[in-house]
Amino acid sequence: MAQRVDYYSDYNANTFFSLVNLQRKITKSFIDADLLDAAVFWFTNVARKTYNLKLFQIHDKLRQSAVLHSGQMKVHNFFSHENPFDSRYKTLTDRINSVEDNNFKGFMSWGENIADYPIIKANENFTIVKRNGTRHLFSTDGKEIFPFSYYEFAKNVVEGWMKSPGHRENILKSDFIYLGCGCAMYEKQNNGYSMIYFKLTQNFGGTSLACKYPLSFEKTTNFVNRLIRNL
Repeated sequence: MAQRVDYYSDYNANTFFSLVNLQRKITKSFIDADLLDAAVFWFTNVARKTYNLKLFQIHDKLRQSAVLHSGQMKVHNFFSHENPFDSRYKTLTDRINSVEDNNFKGFMSWGENIADYPIIKANENFTIVKRNGTRHLFSTDGKEIFPFSYYEFAKNVVEGWMKSPGHRENILKSDFIYLGCGCAMYEKQNNGYSMIYFKLTQNFGGTSLACKYPLSFEKTTNFVNRLIRNL
């Protein structure tokens, strides 16, 4: 039985991008969600590196909460930072607290980015030609449009976030030192054909409290406020 690859502890911002599987096209027949999550994580660190910021560390609680939210957005067909369908996971605070982690000590700050992105270039104009039972996409200039590779998809998503002021602020915020990314694949129907999309979530966390106290953000905030009042 092959040993499971750890895309975070076994690689870094340089060695990860040498993975051959990153160049595979994303297809409906097989989705490597773990690879895509890691690609988004490492491309986000590339953006941090460009601005000479400390690279994000993976945080499993943030990764699990990101996977949870993307999955919820897929299942309930919504796109929002608040989950209107399940009160247990309504806010980012709720989602992170729902993930069990006995070693978690709380964050001083936290944030979230989300995206809803297709596996071809967004807003690409195309026509569909059916050949031997398979649909092919062609651009207006006659060139065939191929799905993104894992590398291309993650790069485009992160570049899209970097062009948006609010998302960019989260990625470049020096207070955030932890990151977890999660995706969920779904098919969007449009005029008789379907296109593969991904709901994507990034969850960010600030410095963990080095004490035994809070496991929830509400408790963290109350604890910090008490410390300030007692200064």
